[in-house]
Amino acid sequence: MSHAANMTMEADVADVASWWQPVERQTAPVPTKVGAADVVQLKSLTATMRAVDYQYGGGACRDAIAAQVRWAQQLLLADTSEKNRHDLLVALADLHNLAGWTSFDTGMFTVARRHFSRALEQAKAVGDQSLSANILYRMGRLHLHRGLPHEALRFFQLGQIAAQDSGCGVTTSMICVNEAWAYAALGDRTQMGRSLNRARVEWEHADRDRAAAWVQEFGRSDLHLHAVTGVVLTTGPDVPAADMEQAIGHITHALDQRGPEMARSRTFDLTALATAHLRTGDIDEGLRAGQDVVASATTVRSVRTLDRFEPLQTALNDVPQNENTTALQRQLSTLRGA
Repeated sequence: MSHAANMTMEADVADVASWWQPVERQTAPVPTKVGAADVVQLKSLTATMRAVDYQYGGGACRDAIAAQVRWAQQLLLADTSEKNRHDLLVALADLHNLAGWTSFDTGMFTVARRHFSRALEQAKAVGDQSLSANILYRMGRLHLHRGLPHEALRFFQLGQIAAQDSGCGVTTSMICVNEAWAYAALGDRTQMGRSLNRARVEWEHADRDRAAAWVQEFGRSDLHLHAVTGVVLTTGPDVPAADMEQAIGHITHALDQRGPEMARSRTFDLTALATAHLRTGDIDEGLRAGQDVVASATTVRSVRTLDRFEPLQTALNDVPQNENTTALQRQLSTLRGA
């Protein structure tokens, strides 16, 4: 009462320095019985947090997701039917999958691997091959991002087996195009081309209306396939000029379909587009796209987007220098340093 009265009467606030500290560390009590509604609520929260991650980056929601994981895993101790327990494990595995992805996005690689491992165990326990494939894909992406294409390829190949067993063409397509990315990083453009071709064929024949929640965005339109294909074509040593030109077309097609809810992916696309323009000698277009990269990157909290600046910065160093290239290089370096 004394505190409330002081605040109401506009007394000076003296304890500002303590505001960053948590108010409490306890978790809310969990139900002793789990019903279908509890599982639906968990799925709904995961979908909401996935949308936040997609737009604002993992840094905007990772801790909230991690806190939800800590609370939700206690539901495994509650009484429930076999059907509800199966659905709960799927929902919890998907939540761990998202926790791993957002941890990866914020540079917490060890934590990400732990969440992915737990997610894979739970998906395996209920025999959900589609979810298993999605988790393996994300594990592959983590290793690809860290410059380990051989390891990434192994995860993608394992994911492809699970995807084929699931019968989900959208998942198979997604893994094939990422497998192409790993081959490109290894300098094997023949295998890269084969994987890209298979990704297109699988996507065209997929039943996209029945895709699971964790892969729906990839199957909603062809923009994701075009976006990743564009990045793949720009990847690797000694990229042919023709591949760079094709990449510009694919990435431009994807950007034309990007909305504000896709801010992080838009940053990735713009970074690859700027790099491709610079590599093909179109410096003015490269610099314009580069300025768009800076503007877009400031709207998301994602270490991954900043790490992906490296090829763009290398391309900037390789073109004739002027005040515009220097200014863009300084802006990119400032963002990465922050």
